Amino acid sequence: TGSGQNALGSMAGSTLRLLKTSTWDKKWRIAIFDIPEKYAPLRNKVRNILKAAGFVQLQQSVWIFPHECEKLVRLLKDESNLSQYILYGVLERIEDEDRLKRLFKLR
Repeated sequence: TGSGQNALGSMAGSTLRLLKTSTWDKKWRIAIFDIPEKYAPLRNKVRNILKAAGFVQLQQSVWIFPHECEKLVRLLKDESNLSQYILYGVLERIEDEDRLKRLFKLR
């Protein structure tokens, strides 16, 4: 919906600002999706919103972010009606963390 797109754009902007305004709690947030080809346009929108929000792509459909962003992912799931294909998780540790810290300019 139009209001959903506005809400997603606003939430993506708020999430992106966390990179400059929030102290890292040493946890990683991941969004994982496996959206069928028949929903390719929506899959592209999900990917673009995650990019706009500051997420970094780890693998094909695995995206990571260092701050709390569950509201954004929940809104993505609800607005796209693809909740069965999108997962959100919180990690305390991940391999190659130093590279991610550099990417996100974390200490």
